[in-house]
Amino acid sequence: MSGEVFNLSLCTKLFEECAKTPLAVPVIPFLRACLEIKKIVSALGTILGFASIEINDKVSGVLSQFNQHSSASKKRLPIAAGESKEPSEVFPEVTLQSLLNDEVTTKGGVDKHKSTSRELFRLLWTLDFITSLMNGLADGPDLTLKAAAVAAYSQTLSEHHGKIVRMTVSAALMLLPDRQKFLKSIAGAEGGSEKPEFVLLLKGLTGSFAPVRESLWAFYREHGLADGKLD
Repeated sequence: MSGEVFNLSLCTKLFEECAKTPLAVPVIPFLRACLEIKKIVSALGTILGFASIEINDKVSGVLSQFNQHSSASKKRLPIAAGESKEPSEVFPEVTLQSLLNDEVTTKGGVDKHKSTSRELFRLLWTLDFITSLMNGLADGPDLTLKAAAVAAYSQTLSEHHGKIVRMTVSAALMLLPDRQKFLKSIAGAEGGSEKPEFVLLLKGLTGSFAPVRESLWAFYREHGLADGKLD
């Protein structure tokens, strides 16, 4: 298990901030929230460590694009807590949609393989999976973590994977911890994982980022980015 402690309250707050302007999603709160979501993925066990690594990689990729588009600064902008001003407050015009729009206009820019559209595409896959997983656990109080994860994978990620990857992931899901151990590991300092309302709070988390997720997927559909890349 990862030593990182998931912060449900912080993650919900960050996504709620993003959901205030779903058509102009602030970059930094979104990326911070994704790093919290990574802790949920990490809590599923080291067997899915590759997924946690990919989230880090995609967050870094989007952050790099954000830095490049922040016209008043060429330095790397921090996303750690404790800054006097959020980068999105300093550069309010730089949003996820503005980064995507720039790529649509320039047909992907210089490096299509490290574009915001590609990196964000993978992060949205993760949010789809977490949404399905949390909803499954909340709606099925007697459902095992393995069963919920298998169903979530089948509903969200499996269609994007080839046969070998699907077989590998399916085998990994059979090694997941039991439901209560998983919930306890992500409850962290907030505790209360044994209470039914904790799972409902997790379902509420998915509701907090639903407007953002749906808005971004709508952008992809509108611009024909079904595969997460520009032609």
